[in-house]
Amino acid sequence: MMRFLAGDAQIVFEGDLTRCEFPPTIPRVSEDRSILKRQTLTPKLDFLILGLEQDTISAILDTVLPHNRYIEDIIHIQIAKDGNLSFGCYDQFDSECIVCSGVTTEFLDVLLSQGIIKSWVKAPINAIS
Repeated sequence: MMRFLAGDAQIVFEGDLTRCEFPPTIPRVSEDRSILKRQTLTPKLDFLILGLEQDTISAILDTVLPHNRYIEDIIHIQIAKDGNLSFGCYDQFDSECIVCSGVTTEFLDVLLSQGIIKSWVKAPINAIS
């Protein structure tokens, strides 16, 4: 999802970020300048919004992938593209709490065929956006 959505995008990590030392070369975005908002208000968790560009993906992954930090330390991850929420995984990638928009069904089918995702379903017409 990061590779697909990178470019004029932002990614937020929320949780215990004490083991996540993101390089200072990745642009930080203040909360008041982003549509990405905290998902857990109490207890207050670490919350960091980064610029998501093709050239920041490797550094971000190098920070969150080791030692399963993206699951053990990070509770919520969201990506906004062109000012819209495009991806969210909540509650440590709970299968009931992953949503995306702004991606094609063809892209999801490719992820499925490559074994990156196990399944996907289209949101019901009456789903809250």
